[in-house]
Amino acid sequence: MSDITCPNCGKKTSETTYFCPECGARLNEAREATGSQATVVLPPYAAPATQRFDEPTAAEAASHDAQWATTQAFPTPNPSEAVSGSQNNRAIWWLFATGGCLLIAFLGTCIAAFAALLAFQPDGPIQVEEVSGIAPTQGAGGGGIVPLDAPIAGGAILLRESFDQPANSVVSSSESQYTRYAFEDGAYVIEVKATERIAWAIVGGPYDDVRITLDTRMRASDPAAAIGIIFNHQDDNNFYLYSISNDGYYMLEILINDQWDALIDWTASNHINTTSNRMGVATRGEQISLYVNDMLLTQTRDATFRGGDVGIALASFDEVPARVSFDNLVITRN
Repeated sequence: MSDITCPNCGKKTSETTYFCPECGARLNEAREATGSQATVVLPPYAAPATQRFDEPTAAEAASHDAQWATTQAFPTPNPSEAVSGSQNNRAIWWLFATGGCLLIAFLGTCIAAFAALLAFQPDGPIQVEEVSGIAPTQGAGGGGIVPLDAPIAGGAILLRESFDQPANSVVSSSESQYTRYAFEDGAYVIEVKATERIAWAIVGGPYDDVRITLDTRMRASDPAAAIGIIFNHQDDNNFYLYSISNDGYYMLEILINDQWDALIDWTASNHINTTSNRMGVATRGEQISLYVNDMLLTQTRDATFRGGDVGIALASFDEVPARVSFDNLVITRN
């Protein structure tokens, strides 16, 4: 690489230099004089001229504003269209309001009807119609026969009998050589006049899975006898008999085809009184529970008879007459 001499000031510099570092003169002529390769010289950069806009005259500005107003104007709504839209909105609101009023009226009617049903109390006795070919038995306090498949909730009263209205009672008065049935002092009396004999009266049924309670009363001077509740009675030769004696014993028997069998033989209990006792029986399926004076005596299971009629009974021993008063019979779904 050779040096070139600045033709202006005589400063020597490299041949690749385009301007003299001493005086700033171009070195093209010096490079040509030394025979170096020609270089294309670009013209000096000139900034583009700034475009200027003259302020518009008042007439031009007014013309421009008028043109803008013409091109940007929005269409004015048709009065009839505006009225139609308002009417549509009003109709929608009327529909909502009318529907809401009808719904409120319907709910009010339902509530009033439900309240009327709750407040309804029949003035007279309810008539019991015959169901599934079983003739109803009218009893005091609305008693009657309930079919085995009747959907009655647990605890519902099936029969209540206080024996204080003979004309409406489920039992009746009668007398024979061996027995007497009568209404006395607001209770029902069974009397057995012969020894080793049993007498009973069916009070209602058939029932299934029930709880039976019954108040009994004997005089202190009465001889020993067995007071009983008959349940799951199929006929006069097939039923269960729960008995207590006024000398403090209880027993559970079953009569099958007129043959007696003791499921629970005579058992002593200090819960049994000599005069007044409340007896109770509860059945559910095969289970049988025996009560006296609201105390559980025992439980057992037997599947011979499922469901049947209910009755009250008195059996004499070796002294007569045996006599007992029955009161406050209640049969409920168990």
